[in-house]
Amino acid sequence: MVRNVLVTALLVLAGVGGGVWWARSTAPPQEIVVDVEARRYAYEPPVLRARQGDVLRLRLRSTDVVHGFFLEGYDLDARIVPERPDFEVWRPSEVQWAEAEKRGELPTKTESSVEVSSLQGIRRVREVVLRLDRPGRFRYRCSHTCGFMHPFMQGELIVTPNYPFHVGVGAAIGLTLAFLAWRPVDPSRRRGTSS
Repeated sequence: MVRNVLVTALLVLAGVGGGVWWARSTAPPQEIVVDVEARRYAYEPPVLRARQGDVLRLRLRSTDVVHGFFLEGYDLDARIVPERPDFEVWRPSEVQWAEAEKRGELPTKTESSVEVSSLQGIRRVREVVLRLDRPGRFRYRCSHTCGFMHPFMQGELIVTPNYPFHVGVGAAIGLTLAFLAWRPVDPSRRRGTSS
């Protein structure tokens, strides 16, 4: 009996491990385009959902006043001017907006897109590209004071692991193999039976 339980547990764990391996080796990333609208005091959509490995293309715009878009965990900040199809984007760990503005280093030419991993300085773009390389919940918030409710203007990017289906299939295969490997207990070896 103990042997059967041990074999079952090992086969199920092997199936789950195989499912994780399968998911990491075969799951193709998706490209997701999201138009994010900033307005007092909310983002639309308030929650962005994607899977690990996906490529997220963000297009930011404001409908009322100047807003910001600071994405925690990805070192990304943006300045969104109302009714403009482009926005300025930079990495706050490398560049400070106020200092660049004082030095006259703000961009005047608009680019179609920029990938965050290759972002240097302040750039004016129509979209910013993020490769979602790790799962988790990442808050985004307004980084430019836009009114008295400014601190509450935030949203969330939820990046889920890209393997639940594969792990489920692996676990099902492990359970099936465990069922096939299950050996009935010999009646003569049961306790309390006499021959």
